Amino acid sequence: MLWSRIPLVNSQIRYLVSNSRPSIFAQVKLDDYGVLNYVGLHPLPPGLPVDDDAGRHDSRIREAELMLVAEMVADQPDATWIVSGDFNDVAWSHTTQMFQRISGLKDPRVGRGFYNTYHAMYPWLRFPIDQVFISSNGSIAEMGRFHPAGSDHFAITAAIKFAHQPMAYPTASSADMRQAEEMIEAGREDAHQHK
Repeated sequence: MLWSRIPLVNSQIRYLVSNSRPSIFAQVKLDDYGVLNYVGLHPLPPGLPVDDDAGRHDSRIREAELMLVAEMVADQPDATWIVSGDFNDVAWSHTTQMFQRISGLKDPRVGRGFYNTYHAMYPWLRFPIDQVFISSNGSIAEMGRFHPAGSDHFAITAAIKFAHQPMAYPTASSADMRQAEEMIEAGREDAHQHK
């Protein structure tokens, strides 16, 4: 779900890779700034049983969704973005690092802490799999986490300020781009086989 006190425009639900995993796309019109693009993700976690009991999903569907969004962001390098959600992937993984290089977005946790979000019930075993990435013209005024009732995740909170300034462009190499396309194709194949 996406709740907002600020009016949303052009909001839509998209199924990028799997027909069972929606993503939220919306634009937020800010009077003092302009338009902000928002993407909310919750790609398929690896390890879930496949519907036909033929095994478990690997990470290909998740990787494909993250790479598709990274490419969408990279295609509009002068736009302002927030991409957030349960990535089902830690911030230091190869896939999440590649998402950052391709999209050009920054991780506002850097220099602030890990903000481990899962599993909320096991303090000795927690990982930062819920992510917030912002455009290079954004800065964090405040960041935290809280435990919503009934969830096995902590939620991330962030107060973000965006400035009118030139954007830093993505730093992905041509090898990153080739690998992203391979990840997208593999994820689509996996999603198609296990509808």
